[in-house]
Amino acid sequence: MTPRVLLMIRHEQRPLFPHKTKEHAQRCADWQPSFVIPLFSLECRLRCTAQLFRPLLTMPRQRKRYEEDKEQRRITHAHATSTNFQINLGKGKVATANLPKEAKTHKIDVILVQELYSKGGKILGIPKSRNRWLSENGKAGIISLPSANTPVFPGTKENAVAIKIHTSIGSLSIISGYSSPYSDIQDTIQDISQFITSLTQESVLIGADMNAHSTLWGYPNDSPRGNAMENFISSTNRHLLNVKDAGPTFPQRNAKGWPDLTLSIGQHLSNTTSWEVLEDVSFSDHNFIKIQLNIKMQSQSYTRFKTAYGGHNKFIPKLTPSSKKLTSVTQKKILTR
Repeated sequence: MTPRVLLMIRHEQRPLFPHKTKEHAQRCADWQPSFVIPLFSLECRLRCTAQLFRPLLTMPRQRKRYEEDKEQRRITHAHATSTNFQINLGKGKVATANLPKEAKTHKIDVILVQELYSKGGKILGIPKSRNRWLSENGKAGIISLPSANTPVFPGTKENAVAIKIHTSIGSLSIISGYSSPYSDIQDTIQDISQFITSLTQESVLIGADMNAHSTLWGYPNDSPRGNAMENFISSTNRHLLNVKDAGPTFPQRNAKGWPDLTLSIGQHLSNTTSWEVLEDVSFSDHNFIKIQLNIKMQSQSYTRFKTAYGGHNKFIPKLTPSSKKLTSVTQKKILTR
């Protein structure tokens, strides 16, 4: 009989789901032992009753907290204004390792990098907790910090890479590109254009080292590469964010350069974004560019349903309206082809 009492105590002390508490409490109240061990039976009943009725007494408070948490999960949480870095690291190991420190100092969300230190298609010298993406040739990359939440990765191309994040003005696509002075600039322009074409009615931020000379962004002369970039900028609703008098992004002992360009698509970005060349030590032959976007990064979480314990009964009514809309949209697209 002793093992039976011990087994009963152990069983009654296990955690119970809220919807099972009342049922278990009633079963415990109706239970009568078929044997007489006064001390053990009393101890068992006391422990069982305390364990069962404690959650029962706190259920209204727990239920209220659960409802508040559930409502909070439906709300989109916004934080500080988005701040981005842009820099060519010159394939430097030290310059790449210095990025996390500078990003923390300036509270950076996303870093657009060119000629970074990489090997085997991976960016080296960056903590694993940072999300990283590379172009196919490994010369353009994007690094997102935890404040940028979890960006969507639409894909990569030979000379450019892109991510998409959710902001207070909707989806924002960020593109990083690089064109070597010894390659055809049209290849990089084409890769960036293909990304833009697939991003209809969205705000876009482009950071690229194009190695193109033009008086529009600080050079004293124009070049064929610069003319190609000017045509690219003026061909559609693209705006040059570079400030001509902000100083060179590529300072040299005997020369100055402005090869790093920042473009935007979308009226809000063009009118509210600030662009600044920093004098912080970068351990690269390029300077940091700080791009302040007057928009807020946002994260969105959704209610999840467990299929066990009857969760599927709540999930199906929620899914049905969306599935009908999805079927309708899919059929329309098929008919228009």
